[in-house]
Amino acid sequence: MSTARRILVAEDSRTQAMRVRLLLEGEGYEVQVAADGREGLRCVQTSPPDLIISDIVMPEVNGYDFCQAVKSTEATKRIPFVLLTGQNTAEDILRGLEYGADNFIPKPFEDDYLLERVRRIFEHLDLRQQEGQLEVKIPMRVRGRDFFISADNLQIIELLFSTFEELARVNARLVESQRIVEEYARSLEAKVQERT
Repeated sequence: MSTARRILVAEDSRTQAMRVRLLLEGEGYEVQVAADGREGLRCVQTSPPDLIISDIVMPEVNGYDFCQAVKSTEATKRIPFVLLTGQNTAEDILRGLEYGADNFIPKPFEDDYLLERVRRIFEHLDLRQQEGQLEVKIPMRVRGRDFFISADNLQIIELLFSTFEELARVNARLVESQRIVEEYARSLEAKVQERT
């Protein structure tokens, strides 16, 4: 019998942390919760997890610094690190990648979306270990700032795919919002015509 994958969730919102914990435990994962990056670092040093999911904005040690600390140590740098974030600008994502983050999950998120991302991360982790992927350092310039991102082929593909997936979700919400606005406009127009 295989052991359950262990996931560390670093989140300063107790409500959000419990939501993620219950969701992941419901899928059979073993979950440990840390209230911030400092506590998360202690957990990683004591018993390294198989995956870390961390909020960015936290007291004491934020998600970026937590990620950088994990990725700067030989013993823990291969642990996949996912940032849970409401910050979705290109600079925010590149900053996370520069600090070593492997992936992003935007807030607010749907339960199924989080679970699917976690499942895919573990699938790709297994593939990386089998194939011994080559890591490359990629220089990027965004709005006058230079970023240097280290990633292997599977990480790059997963990030591109997940970004595309998120854009598709946002686009679907925009299309639905546009449909609702057009429906209200037609309704309002019909009421105005009735009165005139």
